[in-house]
Amino acid sequence: MLQAHDQRHVDEHTEERTMFIPTGKVTTTKFNLTEEDQRFLLQSGHVTATKFLESWNFETYKNKFRQNHAITPMELYFAEQQEGHKIYQ
Repeated sequence: MLQAHDQRHVDEHTEERTMFIPTGKVTTTKFNLTEEDQRFLLQSGHVTATKFLESWNFETYKNKFRQNHAITPMELYFAEQQEGHKIYQ
């Protein structure tokens, strides 16, 4: 699972196509995993991937994020930047 800091930087495009796997008590810096931790992570990943793949539809994703009418994160960023500059002018 992403740490709170990392989750803030996941945009809607990325979130839509990402599997967030619950890691329970296993942190990202725990390198000496017990067999129990390994089994838990494997099972958690399997369950999450199965649920994700049962509902994932690439055509739906493309229609939502890749059509000409969809605003990309970069376009949103530049629009926000321009709005910010107008305030100070």
